[in-house]
Amino acid sequence: MPVSFFRSLKPGMPAALIILVLVASSFVVRAQEVPVPQEQEDKLERIAEGGEESTDYSEIIENLGFFKDHPINLNHATKEELLQLGLLDEIEISNLLKHISENGNLLSLHELQSVDGFDLREIRELLPFVKIDNNPLPTASAILKMIKSGRHQVILRMEQTVEKKRGFKKDESMLKPASEYLGSQQKYYARYRFTYGRYLSWGITGEKDAGEEFFKGSQKNGFDFYSAHLFMRNIGPVKAIALGDYYLSYGQGLALWTGLAFGKGSDVAGVKRNPGGISPYSSVNENSYRRGGAVSVGIGLFTLDVFYSRTRLDANILDTNELDEAFLVSSVQISGYHRTESELSDKRALKETMIGSHLSFDRRNLRLGFTALRNHLGTELSRTPSLYNKYDFQGRDYQNTAFDYSFVFRNFNFFGEAALNHNGATAFVNGVLVSPDSRVSLVLLHRNYERGYYAFASNPFRESDISNERGLYTGISIKPLRAVSLNAYYDFFTFPWLRYLVDAPSNGYEYLAQLTYTPSRRTELYLRVKESRKQRNVIAELPMDYLVNVKQINYRFNAAYKVSNAFSFKSRVEWVRYEMEDMSPDEGYAIMQDVSFNPMEFPLSFNLRYALFETETYNSRIYTYENDIPGAFSIPAYYYSGQRAYLMVQWHIRKGVDLWARIAQTVYANRDVISSGLEEIDGPKKTDIKLQFRVEF
Repeated sequence: MPVSFFRSLKPGMPAALIILVLVASSFVVRAQEVPVPQEQEDKLERIAEGGEESTDYSEIIENLGFFKDHPINLNHATKEELLQLGLLDEIEISNLLKHISENGNLLSLHELQSVDGFDLREIRELLPFVKIDNNPLPTASAILKMIKSGRHQVILRMEQTVEKKRGFKKDESMLKPASEYLGSQQKYYARYRFTYGRYLSWGITGEKDAGEEFFKGSQKNGFDFYSAHLFMRNIGPVKAIALGDYYLSYGQGLALWTGLAFGKGSDVAGVKRNPGGISPYSSVNENSYRRGGAVSVGIGLFTLDVFYSRTRLDANILDTNELDEAFLVSSVQISGYHRTESELSDKRALKETMIGSHLSFDRRNLRLGFTALRNHLGTELSRTPSLYNKYDFQGRDYQNTAFDYSFVFRNFNFFGEAALNHNGATAFVNGVLVSPDSRVSLVLLHRNYERGYYAFASNPFRESDISNERGLYTGISIKPLRAVSLNAYYDFFTFPWLRYLVDAPSNGYEYLAQLTYTPSRRTELYLRVKESRKQRNVIAELPMDYLVNVKQINYRFNAAYKVSNAFSFKSRVEWVRYEMEDMSPDEGYAIMQDVSFNPMEFPLSFNLRYALFETETYNSRIYTYENDIPGAFSIPAYYYSGQRAYLMVQWHIRKGVDLWARIAQTVYANRDVISSGLEEIDGPKKTDIKLQFRVEF
């Protein structure tokens, strides 16, 4: 479908005509090769609602794609491996391992129906990521065989916004390009990776963002960011060993958890963190990894992880020494962009060294862990003085210790973590999952993060920061009928100290209720309502700020229907209302239609979407997940008035060789300028293209 199709779309075009065009265009179409499960889509959208549009979700997409390509063997899987899937809770895992222990290895995936707590829908969600294999686990003597039998993968990707942004318009009158992008408009990504199941992995990844230089100027070595890793599992007593870049995740994330983690969503039990320990890193998030070495050794029921990391982070420089090196920094930068002279001056200004260990005791129904780590900053962190950040960490050195636990007793799973940092500040999170029946699940989680608590690489369940927060979360999942399910949660939280733009102690709440109707394997309908209320400073020129309530409510109806094994479509309508005291409320809506077709015997496949949206301001924006090429992501925010459409095409050239192309365009009806600053586009349209070539052998 040419670009002219997107240009021809008019706001207000009858929805029936739009759907007819999409359906008529879809009879040579197929769905994305690595689809993201609906629950994961919901979680990604939830993260996007609380973050920025530039947030990097590639590590989540990468993890989903990895499990899709390397299914876990249930007959040899450990509890840790099953937890990393994110589809089973510890009660279900305990029941599965008990079933295998008492009855022997599974002979078929259909046998999962006989495991306590497993229902057909849950099994269907699990099937793409697991397998049954009675072959013995690889050993150290089989490493050469692994290398010969493994899989090589090469990915090349290019992305670009067609319209020229202000930062790429060269100003010849400028003496130096301090207020323009130094590089080209293209974003480049290249990766080579070798894998043998989940047991052996090595690879190298490079990325250049749009606006960054490439093989010239500040980037004479090519890409702005490089990452490399070597990772092995199950070599005698060595459970895992990592060299280069890697992830670390322990407990409930209070002391150490690198990478993104899911928060509140329709999967109410997803608030519990499932630690993965040491795992390989092959993403392009320039802040979430550790760089150095880590090893995990198991002796009986005990496992000791030891790790060392030395990384350089972007930071805002306050002062330099006589050698023009950073002497003081005020904050850490996490965007990963190095497009201008200003951004380049902050690049890798802060050296961070981490050393630590994690000792765990693990048996089927009980896991205990103790984490201890020390961080040293090569440059002193000195924050800009303000009353709200009075208790934030400043200096060079800090330590964290934490104790975590998880205990399964019948249908109860008790879990939590307690952490302490060097200045005596504490953080606690404790929860319980209860499954009194296969049709009912309950979760209760309490958290208390003192002001002054700080952990450099942490990511626990929270509403805001990892300090100055208390909260109580309750959730329930009910399946009263085979085709009906209800998921709901309520979270109440308080902030005892001040926060940014909140000049007094404050509180808030959030709740969600989703009713899902699945009359058949081909049809799923759900209706959702979500409401949140927080407090912030009044927006007015007054001698003294006071707090006002900010409330947002979203209603969503989603319908997915699979006509055949090849053809399917999904429709969604969402309405939002945003209210701030003493101000007129903002309202908005979005209507979207997806069409996909997956012909098994045809080399071409497509995904299509057309959406209409209208919101009064940016405050009432609506986030939605979009299908994208494997390894990439798209979760745009719909705001103001306009339309958006995208087309993604995959060409399966031959076995192991694939080519993807994606074009997406947003056309605004009431905007002559899009975005601001160096990202500003003069005109009402924004068009993004992506191309990806993949070879596997």
